[in-house]
Amino acid sequence: MSAKHTPGPWIVEHDSFGTVIRGAEVEREEHGTKYGFRDYVGSTWGHRTSTSDANALLMATAPELLAELEKVEKLLLAISATDYPVSDELASVQAVVAKATGSAS
Repeated sequence: MSAKHTPGPWIVEHDSFGTVIRGAEVEREEHGTKYGFRDYVGSTWGHRTSTSDANALLMATAPELLAELEKVEKLLLAISATDYPVSDELASVQAVVAKATGSAS
């Protein structure tokens, strides 16, 4: 199984209920009216703390982190064809990418 996440970039919004993470704005149309909409991705409900703010920022950065980690995976695959030992690092990166995309067994 391979998961498909909400497209990024994700943003962090604060409201009276806590902190909400939303996906990239997409245009929707309803009853002939077009409007911008951001999918709900996640939240850190409740009283804002420095920890909940840090968690929200980390969650909102997930799409970019995954994209960059996939680039690192390709780079390590290329390096692994040389004599430079990167098998442990490559295995770690591949495990994290598999976990993030839902393809981990």
